[in-house]
Amino acid sequence: MRKFEFLRQLSKIPGATVIGLVRNKEAAEKKVASEIGSSNITILHGDLSDYESLKKAAEDTAKITGGSLDYLIANAAFISQKTAFLTLYDLAHDPKGFDEDLETSFKTNVHGNIHLINLFLPLIRKGEAKKVISISTGLADFDLTRKYNLAIGAPYAMSKAALNVAIAKFHAQFQSEGILFLSISPGVVATEANTHAHLAGKELENAQKMFASFAEYAPNFKGPITPEESVKMVWNVINESSLERGDGGALDPSSQRLINQTGQGRTMDLESDNRPLVDEGRSGYEITWKEKSQRPRPSTAPKPKPNPEDSSQNRRKSARDDQQHRGRRAIPHRF
Repeated sequence: MRKFEFLRQLSKIPGATVIGLVRNKEAAEKKVASEIGSSNITILHGDLSDYESLKKAAEDTAKITGGSLDYLIANAAFISQKTAFLTLYDLAHDPKGFDEDLETSFKTNVHGNIHLINLFLPLIRKGEAKKVISISTGLADFDLTRKYNLAIGAPYAMSKAALNVAIAKFHAQFQSEGILFLSISPGVVATEANTHAHLAGKELENAQKMFASFAEYAPNFKGPITPEESVKMVWNVINESSLERGDGGALDPSSQRLINQTGQGRTMDLESDNRPLVDEGRSGYEITWKEKSQRPRPSTAPKPKPNPEDSSQNRRKSARDDQQHRGRRAIPHRF
């Protein structure tokens, strides 16, 4: 499960305070204690379909961190196993079921995540890194859907597309404060749900068509990556992204940046690994964390234009300094 892998990897960052929001607090705490055992992880109750639980989680987080927060990863989502591998037309025979599925998708993935971000924004505004990340999906990318005939999973994809717009709206309002809002597609992740062993009939046929589309989109695609690989590469994208790079408010083409690092070609995220701790169809974690070290806040001022009269030696030095700076941003012990 990728959500648990986020907790595992972030807890290894020296000095980090990692807070996970889950619906089943007791089960998550037992899992963390038995499989991770890190003392810097705090589990809080939080459900995207329950506003009051998110409000309480934000209040508790403020007490833990002293009122500020550096990163928020909106990682939880609802994806119905009933519609994940069916098209809109496949669902025409069950209009009531479709309506219920679509409404739940939007209530959880759109309403819930907007409430989550609004409640945690006061903490982010007082933080240092100031990054809000929404874990999205390639299925919500309009051009990919249109060009590669990605017809399945419409309720989930539609809700994630709406959330992508919300992230762009947050960016439009808060970029002046130096806050980065970004949606990232984490790739096709190897999970039990991605084996498709449980599929049959129309669902299996649709799944096969989808992976054929993946092969067309990315001829070098060799199959799903592990949760560990996905989280490492998503973290690299988070680390590298900035307002200065023009990343704010975008659905990051991480399928290119992530998979280029592994040589597996480009890929998209099916998000079929959203297996919950307890209830069907809803994932378990939102991740927040606070940096221990205090870095200077990033400047939002435009960079000065290069002086054409600079000597080649100075240009080389500037490039070397910039490369060293980027390297420092990617070193975990800074967090």
